[in-house]
Amino acid sequence: MKKYLLGLMAVVIALGLSAFSRPQKPNSQKLTTMYFIYDLSNVPTDDVDYENPGNWEYSALPPTSCGPSGDATCYAIIDSEELEEFEDQGDDPEDHFAAYLAAQGEQLGTTYSNAREAVDDLRDIHTKVETIQ
Repeated sequence: MKKYLLGLMAVVIALGLSAFSRPQKPNSQKLTTMYFIYDLSNVPTDDVDYENPGNWEYSALPPTSCGPSGDATCYAIIDSEELEEFEDQGDDPEDHFAAYLAAQGEQLGTTYSNAREAVDDLRDIHTKVETIQ
């Protein structure tokens, strides 16, 4: 009888402890590097040009050509995680990226003071002067 009581007590304790354990976190999404190619026919004159989703084209891979030489943005690189909060800004990745750029300096906690600064950093060395192999 003692064996049964001890066994029952062990089961009750195990159930009690498992009821208060932390739930497991769902697997976090893997970061994806996103490439946004700028429309080189529209030379940007202000932030609004960069904030226009029509001036960007999403690519899963970096472009193989940047067109003729010049100091203009060829493409920008960003992690998908940075665009998550802008997924309600449209259906396409270009909409999300343009909304991200437009939010810079407008919202508290943004990384950059304006869209131009964001693009200058995100493009890094990826300008039309770059020779891509």
